[in-house]
Amino acid sequence: MPTPTDLVTDLPADFEVFGQAVDTSMADLKGGTTGQILSKASNTDMDFTWIANDQGDITGVTAGTGISGGGTSGTVTITNSMATAIDAKGDLIAGTGADTFDRLASGTTGQILSVDTTTTTGLKWITPNPGDITAVNVTSPITGGGTSGDVTIGIQDASTTQKGSVQLSDSTSTTSSTLAATPTAVKAAYDLANTASTTATAAIPKSTVTTAGDLIVATGSSAVTRLGIGTNGQVLQSNGTTATWATPSSGAYTTLASGTLSGTTVTISSISGSYKELILLITNFRPGAANYPLYLQFNGDTGSNYGDTTATDATNISYGSARARMTAAQSATATNQQSITSIPNYANSTVWKFFTCDSIQNNNTTTTNYNYNRYAGFWNGTAAITSITMLTTQGFTAGNYELLGVK
Repeated sequence: MPTPTDLVTDLPADFEVFGQAVDTSMADLKGGTTGQILSKASNTDMDFTWIANDQGDITGVTAGTGISGGGTSGTVTITNSMATAIDAKGDLIAGTGADTFDRLASGTTGQILSVDTTTTTGLKWITPNPGDITAVNVTSPITGGGTSGDVTIGIQDASTTQKGSVQLSDSTSTTSSTLAATPTAVKAAYDLANTASTTATAAIPKSTVTTAGDLIVATGSSAVTRLGIGTNGQVLQSNGTTATWATPSSGAYTTLASGTLSGTTVTISSISGSYKELILLITNFRPGAANYPLYLQFNGDTGSNYGDTTATDATNISYGSARARMTAAQSATATNQQSITSIPNYANSTVWKFFTCDSIQNNNTTTTNYNYNRYAGFWNGTAAITSITMLTTQGFTAGNYELLGVK
């Protein structure tokens, strides 16, 4: 190809040489297919290549909310407007309305975020109110408390000596003093009390009786009345319609006194004179030493005004003893002694008094055998007998007595 300083001497030939040179240097521009585009293959001059069109078909970029920039040609730049609104560490982006926002600068250390509808963003940083509590003091039944750090409080368990929390129970029979009754338990207890009240209403009032010894006597169906105590010696009898107190008929027995034999003497005093006969029963009499009998005295008379004999015919017997014998000699260890003494006409005040006594006791030698005796005793006193003294010269180690009045 000619240089700029070459002279044209042969125009056709020079054009042919120029065309060949252009064809050689511009060869990369030749060819290609429909739709392809020319692209640099390297940094060398005139080094091109045909490539497929992969550059897309975007004709414009429009920025939306929070984005700025955009364009319809050339290199387009877009920017995150929210990011550019942040100026410092801790800044927040907050909405100010529909599709609008603003920067909320960071608060100071310790502040908290709070809603405030008067600000642009509706938010603001505030300093929290820490309060002015310096101590938590408690009183029963509250427990715990303190003056620093995390403070824990609770409720103590209740008891009979302190207030507190209790557990509920449906039981109506528990004896616990730490449980509290539920309405169910209260209702059950009410029902029981109501039943008891109904029963008590049907019961006979205690006020029906007014004096010791009173009796309650039926007067008809579901009807009662008070029967006052009778007089001394009376017995309860039926007249065919109701019960009444009455003086017993002939032959009826009434216990006038009873007790144990101890010491040296035992005296029964204040004997009523309203009976026809006295019966003295003695069991298990044991003297302080073997082979000693049991004696009687009347009205405290210790003079030589007594006599006694076995129960056979006896004549011309004189009084000369200070006591009247009523049993044979008795073992000090045997336990089978029994005697019954009859004192007839004891209340008569004009005649002498006498008694008869039948007794059985262990034999002193062979205690598995027995002795039977009948004694008669006499007192030349004419006064009504009002007291009886039982005695033995060795004292009593055991024995029981009962005095009966016979109508």
